[in-house]
Amino acid sequence: MNFQDAVNAQNNGDLKLADKIYKKLLSQQSNNFEILFNYAVLNFDLKNYIKSEELFKKAILINNNNNQIFNGYGVLLKELNRDEEAAEKFYKAIEIKNDYLNAYLNLFQVYKKYNNQEEMLKIIDKIISIKPNFPIMYHEKASILEDLERFDEAVNSIEAVFEYEKDSIENYLRLYDIYKKKKFFDKCEKISKNVIGILEKKIEADTENSFLYFQLGVAYQTFKNLEIAKKYLKLAIKLNPSKQLYYSALAQLHEEMREFIDAKKNYEQAIKIEPLNVDASVNYVNLIRNEFGKNDEAKKIILKFDKLFPNNKNITYTKSWILLNEGDYKNGWKAHNAHIAQIKNHMRLPEVKLWKKEKLDGNLLVWSGQGLGDFIFFSKMVEFLENYAKKIIFICDIRLVPIYKRYFTTINSKKFIIEENYQKERFSKHICSEMLGEFFANSIENINKFSYKKLIPSKEWDLEIDNFLSSLPKNKLNIGLSWSTSNKREIDKKGIKLDKFLEIFKKENINLINLQFDDVKDEISFFKDKNKVEFYEYKNLNITTEIDKLMSLINKLDLVITIQNTTAHIALSIGKKTFVLLSYAPPRFYWYGPNTKKSYWYPEATLYRQKDANDDWSKILNKVGKDLDLII
Repeated sequence: MNFQDAVNAQNNGDLKLADKIYKKLLSQQSNNFEILFNYAVLNFDLKNYIKSEELFKKAILINNNNNQIFNGYGVLLKELNRDEEAAEKFYKAIEIKNDYLNAYLNLFQVYKKYNNQEEMLKIIDKIISIKPNFPIMYHEKASILEDLERFDEAVNSIEAVFEYEKDSIENYLRLYDIYKKKKFFDKCEKISKNVIGILEKKIEADTENSFLYFQLGVAYQTFKNLEIAKKYLKLAIKLNPSKQLYYSALAQLHEEMREFIDAKKNYEQAIKIEPLNVDASVNYVNLIRNEFGKNDEAKKIILKFDKLFPNNKNITYTKSWILLNEGDYKNGWKAHNAHIAQIKNHMRLPEVKLWKKEKLDGNLLVWSGQGLGDFIFFSKMVEFLENYAKKIIFICDIRLVPIYKRYFTTINSKKFIIEENYQKERFSKHICSEMLGEFFANSIENINKFSYKKLIPSKEWDLEIDNFLSSLPKNKLNIGLSWSTSNKREIDKKGIKLDKFLEIFKKENINLINLQFDDVKDEISFFKDKNKVEFYEYKNLNITTEIDKLMSLINKLDLVITIQNTTAHIALSIGKKTFVLLSYAPPRFYWYGPNTKKSYWYPEATLYRQKDANDDWSKILNKVGKDLDLII
């Protein structure tokens, strides 16, 4: 048997035979470069990494001017997570052959792992110069540029793809999303007309093509013409009733339109066609859990899929919320943290540098992937990091910087550095603040160690706030009210119409003060004029931007009534007595506790829970009113 026999066996997948032949050949020709190179690759395929590296090194000693050997060695090192060494080998391959596409592609993957976006952009440009007809690279470039908010360049990258993917609906929809972000609504309208025109023309030529109707439905949904979108998705299903994708898309549209019964039926049909479809099943689990209260069924389905697909981030993340809401903190946090760095890593920090509770001889960077309210909640655990690193660099929303500087000064001002952006200090490892629960909140005993911790309101505005409150009718409880959420996706689930609070407004012994985020002046004015009631506003406060001042106002109030939003977190973070109104959809785990009216995480909270989607809040707010009477 000769060298070609070994190569043929290797190419045909008969690795044992190839291994046998290479061994024999090497015993006869121990310094043959081609045999060493191919045998190194074979051992890599067999996962014999130590042997593979030994062979690569020996081959390079014989011939150090071969681009393929350095690229192959780099692939091995990348597999072993020796990324800096791998990059060196890919650069060496490129030095030998400047237009060696495989080495650039492998180098791109190394930088992508560490999310080094500037280097990724340089490599993409080189790849495109070597192979202009490479649409996926234009899309990669556009994604990076969007992340960097270099929208004009992202547009140029997407438009370049049209040369190779003429009339690509996907490209048009990406352009639409960018122009929508930039509020170029005239361009959005032009794109929507263009997309619809292209698809209608294609449908004229092929009236039985179900996928074209599907694309048209998705396009109309993107353009927020939901009833028309529904019409075309149903036509797609009529033409091809065996396509799972169509039912899933229609179900998602029904969800967006809050037609939950129809959404449930279509997900069930999609799953009937493809029982192991992950996306459809996860969406179905979230639907029946959130809108129908079927927690046990949802848990059963998600645990089944978790066994089948143990590394799927959507399955694991959904599982985490189910377990955390049940109080299974140990397993819930483990599932929660499994993929969180991929899902919410807006700082684009490398996963390989995630902190695992080890003691560091350097600095630990703490960031957050959540909204403002959750940021406040999870930050309660940051102080437990004091003895794990030289310095703790805590990156938080600019609105919270003065609050946390004040708080951590009382703990250790030299150890904790509070910043808006990561700029000043190098770090050894990083962690998202919402991952800290795995280490510091995996039991009730651990939760009790920080649930009573309180942030410190500023005294800077005390006189001004006192003057405002003293201007209100005397001998009444001063109560803050927040009834909606800034999260537009959750406003229908969490929010309560202001009219629902009318009976509380009519109570004689309370002053209600606005604590609602966003511009609600018109809503308040209309409500007051219509119902002839008073609703007080602290005029010298921008509630959305001046969180420190808002916290000071809340500190001076007697009570806060709010839905599950940022206002609730701010009030409870300083230990203010707070009535929290919870929607029927399963709230976050921190609104659960020893009984339905209390939380382990926020002892000062009194909880009022909606029973189901048919509960219009009247009974709950009636109970709130009675409890207010007792306090008065």
